Parts: sequence; C-alpha cells; structure tokens
Amino acid sequence: AGKDRAWKSSKRAPLVRSGTDKFEVSFTIPAAEVDTYIMFVLHDGAANRWIKHGAHDFEFELPRHEEWDRARREAEARSEEEARQADAVKNQFLEGRRQREARADISFTSFALQGDFGTMDVACMSEGDKAKVEIRAWLKPSLGDCLLHFGVFEKPQSRQWTSATHIKSVQWPSDLTKVDEKACRMKLQKMEGGIHGIDLTVTAHAEKEDAETLIEPDIGGLGFVLKTMHGDTWIKPTDGGDATVRFSSKGRWKGPWAQVADKIVEQETTWNQMSLKRRYENCLDFVEQWEKNSQGLQMRRLASWTTLVQVDSSKAVWSRMPSMPLIEMSNEEETNEEFWSWIFVWQRFSFQQLLTWERNTCTQPRMLAATTNHITQRLAELWKS
Repeated sequence: AGKDRAWKSSKRAPLVRSGTDKFEVSFTIPAAEVDTYIMFVLHDGAANRWIKHGAHDFEFELPRHEEWDRARREAEARSEEEARQADAVKNQFLEGRRQREARADISFTSFALQGDFGTMDVACMSEGDKAKVEIRAWLKPSLGDCLLHFGVFEKPQSRQWTSATHIKSVQWPSDLTKVDEKACRMKLQKMEGGIHGIDLTVTAHAEKEDAETLIEPDIGGLGFVLKTMHGDTWIKPTDGGDATVRFSSKGRWKGPWAQVADKIVEQETTWNQMSLKRRYENCLDFVEQWEKNSQGLQMRRLASWTTLVQVDSSKAVWSRMPSMPLIEMSNEEETNEEFWSWIFVWQRFSFQQLLTWERNTCTQPRMLAATTNHITQRLAELWKS
C-alpha cells in the first residue's frame, strides 16, 4: 500500500509453525514493487473469522533504499510508455471501425469489454458464393493471450449454443478444441499493429427479399466470451451477458444505426432474461455509444412552442404551423435523428408494456428507482445542452 494505506493487491500466504508457540511467513517483493507499507490481516479458517489490529488492518512501514527507488521509477516509466503505446493501438483500432463496418454487407457487431479490458468487432461479409467472418479485438496487454470460448447458433433465431465440432459449413482453425457438447475454444491470433483476431470462411446460399438478392451464411451466428490463456479470468461485454452476433441480413434495418436496431431486437426477442431496469441500462449504453460516434455533439433542440403555434388574437383562433419546414437539418443531424427515433420508439413500446418489464429476473424496487433516476437525468442533460 502507498501512503494512503489503500491496498493495491492482495495475496494469501500460510503461516508455518516455528517452534512451540510461534508461526512465521516469508515472501519476496521485487525491488520495483516496494511501496510505503505492507498491510495485512489474519484469517482463522477453523472459525472463519478475520483478526485485525482493533478496527484497523495490521501495517508495517517498509524501509527505503536508493536502489529500490530507482528501480521503481524505471518501472513506472516503462509502465507509462506501455500504456501510451497501448492507447495508440486502441485509437487506431477504433478509427478503423467505420471501415470494417462499411465492408460488412451481411452484419457487423461491436462490443466493449468489462473492466476496460478491450473492445471487439465481428464483421460478416459476402465473398462470392461464401461468407467471411472477421473477428478483431484490441485487448489490454496485461491480459496476454486469450481464448475465444464460443458456441454456434445454427439458425438466426437460435438461443442455444451448439459445439463447433458438429458444424461442417465452417472452416475452423486447426487449434479448435472441444470443451463440451455446446462449446469449443480457439486462440485469438496476434495480427499486425497489436490487434488480435480470427478469420472464418462459411458456406452460404442466396435468398430473395423483395427485389434484392441476399447472401445468407449457413450458420445463424456465434455466442462467445473470452478467457485468458494463462489463468482463469473470464471476460464478457459490459452488459454482463455473452457476446452474441447474428449472421443474417434478412428483414433487418440497413439504414443508419443498424447496429443499435439489431441489438434492440436481439435483446427483446432472444435474451432469456430481461427487465425494465436492464432495458434502461442498455439504453444508457446506446446513448454513450452515440455520444462517442457523434464526436461529442449534443442532442439538437427543436424550436420552441411559440415558433410552432400561431395565435390570431383578433379571432382567438389557434393554428398549428407546419413544423418540419422550420427545421433545417444537415446530413449528420439527420443521422442523429435516426438514432433518437429508435430510442423513442423502443422506450415508448416499453412504456405501453408492449415489451416485458420482468422476464426470468427479480429486480429490487430501489435498484429500479435508481436506474430510472439515472436515465431520466441523463436524457434531460442531453436535451438541455
């Protein structure tokens, strides 16, 4: 711990008997990690109780050494440089997202990972009579190599995972490992520029939708989470569920913010658990994504009511002036309008209880109240700005 005595990490070490009534423990601290204090408590396993120094943790102030301080400064400098390089790679990855999305004529889905561990893109595009799936990820360097723990959705509407070993329509990598009847694993390969990824080739077929010919992959999609190769750390998207991607463009919205529309439809129709609280949390995630993609632009306020309603005082007659001609929108503003139209219709359906408020969950009223206050305040801030 530093001078504030706040624990930065913790480990357990057994006390070894030394003599009749004495116990001891020893460990080594690298010079670059020597801080101000060692903080510790004792655990009595027999009674499952914690022993402290009164109401406080035990503490031991470490001695200082010039060589230790030098090693620490060098380690901090290396850490700062590594963080700077990682941020540069992340920014480059995010800048290339629009290009990857533009090439994905079948589907495109992106995920932010829990704990700020990284971000991922999954693009599905047609290549002749087949489809190609590109999985790309920027991962925090401290994670090391990671495995894709996944299952296959046989149909676009499927909810259950199927083991990739049962799927013959995909050219799987040679390191594919079966976990059970539902899941397999494969390693995310290191690519240029510090990015990780996997490429898959999927057989496909053509289908007609109105006058358009669509290329439909012979699998419905993938569900997955990440796992560190060395260790037991599991990484999911920020919503806490499995990452889900669907490889079908049939019947889907293909205009601006198609990814938001796809995600709304997916979670309302395929998720086993849904609640009003979770819907509000997902809405807040979409708003955060919109703010990032619109480069910090705030929600455009419409004209005031006095400009939309004309009053003839001599006859006491009210007439509503046409509002749309009064609103001049740029292409970027029209794109933002598309986003907010999806949010409005979605939440309106929820308000009218056309969408479930509680499915296989048990939300505490106080938690729902807190989330309701949060989304109300956030949307009001955007409208007021």
